[in-house]
Amino acid sequence: MKWFPRRERIMRWLAACTTGGLFVLDGCDDQIAATVLSGAQAAADGLATTFIDALFIKLTSDLETTASIHRTIEELGRMLA
Repeated sequence: MKWFPRRERIMRWLAACTTGGLFVLDGCDDQIAATVLSGAQAAADGLATTFIDALFIKLTSDLETTASIHRTIEELGRMLA
């Protein structure tokens, strides 16, 4: 049983959108392209920070039970694999 069966399809879609977005920005004014790219970078940074913070909140809230921590780390490993 796959953990996340549509992962490959989502990754292909994300790669296509990213590549297409870069080609669209190729013909734009440099200042507009820089603004869009810095905004995308800030959004990605904020999203990654949010997920990392949520993981640590989950780990510290269940600190009294070691089994819960191990289960969370195993689930995270399966999701990222």
